[in-house]
Amino acid sequence: MKNRKKFRFLAWLMAASMAAAFPSDPAVTAFAAGSANGLELRQQIEAVQAVSEPLQEAYDALTLVDMDDVRGNLPLFKEGANGVSIDWTSSNPAVISDAADGLYDGGIVTRPAAGKAAEKVTLKAKLTLNQESVEKVFQVTVTPQEANPDRDYSAGYL
Repeated sequence: MKNRKKFRFLAWLMAASMAAAFPSDPAVTAFAAGSANGLELRQQIEAVQAVSEPLQEAYDALTLVDMDDVRGNLPLFKEGANGVSIDWTSSNPAVISDAADGLYDGGIVTRPAAGKAAEKVTLKAKLTLNQESVEKVFQVTVTPQEANPDRDYSAGYL
């Protein structure tokens, strides 16, 4: 029983350390497994960053669609639910912009040329409300342009 308590404490300590190492992630899960005195021990601990309800609602509401097949501009809004302000950061602004450009708040997509590999881009949204903030990360894939797209739209109607 003493080893089981030590094991649980170590699993909890690992989860707390991970939460401290990744403070922008509201939920961190740590898994631990081991054996002591012929017993196999498994423990799962989740460390959750407490945020206010309005900020959590904005975090949950913030989504991007078709993240594995981006072919057009993305709506990187600067304001979310409950008046939460959102600051975006792109790992590759040449492919997905993170700065305002006239009409858009960011999210202008420049697709790779036909025949090139798809581009993987990490978008980080920092949501802030009343000096409290949390970060949400999106992994997106921008697909390359099509080779020789059919540009004669009247061809099928004649």
